[in-house]
Amino acid sequence: SRAKPTGATHTLDAKLKVLYPGLKKRCLDEAIEADLILVDGKHAKKGQTLGSNSVLTTEKFDEHVKSLQEGKRLAVSIVHDDEEFVVVDKPPGMPGHPLGIFDTDTVTAWALFNFPIVREEFDEVQPTVTPHRLDTGTRGLLVVAKTRNGFEQWRKRFQKHEITKVYEAWCWQAKDTVQERLFTVKSLIANDTSDRRKMKVVSIPDEGVREAETHFEVLKSDGSACLVRGTTRDGVTHQIRVQLASVGLPLIGDSLYDVD
Repeated sequence: SRAKPTGATHTLDAKLKVLYPGLKKRCLDEAIEADLILVDGKHAKKGQTLGSNSVLTTEKFDEHVKSLQEGKRLAVSIVHDDEEFVVVDKPPGMPGHPLGIFDTDTVTAWALFNFPIVREEFDEVQPTVTPHRLDTGTRGLLVVAKTRNGFEQWRKRFQKHEITKVYEAWCWQAKDTVQERLFTVKSLIANDTSDRRKMKVVSIPDEGVREAETHFEVLKSDGSACLVRGTTRDGVTHQIRVQLASVGLPLIGDSLYDVD
């Protein structure tokens, strides 16, 4: 716990950055908002100025950070176990990587709890141990690194497009949407500036725009819905979801792209 005069005049944000160099600003902001960090025993405000006699109390936050570093017992099935990595069957609804300090039910937390070597190799509070991502709502195989070397090796494979990824999804199917059993979608994908949660297909190459190509196969169809398999070596955020929605086949239950 840190409950003592700060000893100088500076901002709360700057002081916390020094005390917790391994935590992102978003996490520190969440801690302040949740009163895990107090100034003079009172609710703190982001960016506030600390005087030389200001007392910073972080006992609750230190306890929470320790729990994050220890991980959490969660139910995740191991498909393949190797010396430097494991492949798991990520359940739907579980994030692979935490985005904030209150994201504790993640594959990362599971790995920290189950493998002491992960805690030894990755000393960050919320380390990145998954060299690729799966959307929270997606069930599928996820590589989880036990060591930094394992992480770097797998990340390079994904960056070099050496890994073939196969997805299956049930989609809504408007009348006459699917005319061919096999079809390919090649598109430019960018962040949707109107909604930071989403991606969108664009027509003009620009900074931050990535090209993605997916080969699709319709496995089943009853006229109103279809089961589609997508195969790609690319890895653009929301690639499968946004590409299928762009051709009139939004994923069933997709809260972002099934807008109708």
